[in-house]
Amino acid sequence: MADVEEIAKSIEKDLLERRIIVKQTYKDLDKNQDYYLISTPDVFKKKDIFVIVSGHPEIAGIWSNTLLSEGRIEESSMESYFEAFYKENWGLLALNPHYIKDDLVGTNYFNQLEKIIEITTPETRFGFIGFSMGGRIIYDFLNTNKNLVEKVIAIAQIDPVIQSFNWDKNIINSLENRTILFASSTDKYRFGTIASALLKISSIPIEGIHGALPSRCLESIINFFMTQVSKL
Repeated sequence: MADVEEIAKSIEKDLLERRIIVKQTYKDLDKNQDYYLISTPDVFKKKDIFVIVSGHPEIAGIWSNTLLSEGRIEESSMESYFEAFYKENWGLLALNPHYIKDDLVGTNYFNQLEKIIEITTPETRFGFIGFSMGGRIIYDFLNTNKNLVEKVIAIAQIDPVIQSFNWDKNIINSLENRTILFASSTDKYRFGTIASALLKISSIPIEGIHGALPSRCLESIINFFMTQVSKL
């Protein structure tokens, strides 16, 4: 894993040097440690901000350590997302919940999402991109912060890991027309297919293993988000 971590850090360093991303640094008061998120430049000057809520245990900027271990760097890097969202004049942030310590519960995810809400203006509109474990976190967060639901532009769920239904059904129903869900048609774990059935949200099948899906969904996500933004 050490080699994978070094590759991930080198990807981040390259993106920073080329100004594809910038760091947003904050302090985790519970742990008394600094952490950072990555974003497009001038992210908090944008009216529409999208947040990548990714899986476990990758650091921000990386979709899949599995892909990195196979040398599939381009597919695992979030570079294409940051470039595409910047081109559309949208802000894009990626959470970094596993930077200080692995978070399988969701505490760091919540703290970082709450920090973003705290910093943005009341007029800011939000979109979410959930991958793997991050798909569940989005609904956990909105279920706890129901006042934010009306400010949600759209949600893209990429092979989300959702194994039980624990939310207010009215929230899920109100978000259905603002949600696009991608499910791997070939991965043995069938995470997206299971989530689709639980949420009663139809899925778009995509070939590829779990970690490869984000890179294969980008164009469809951009098109969907453009449609949703145009409705506002």
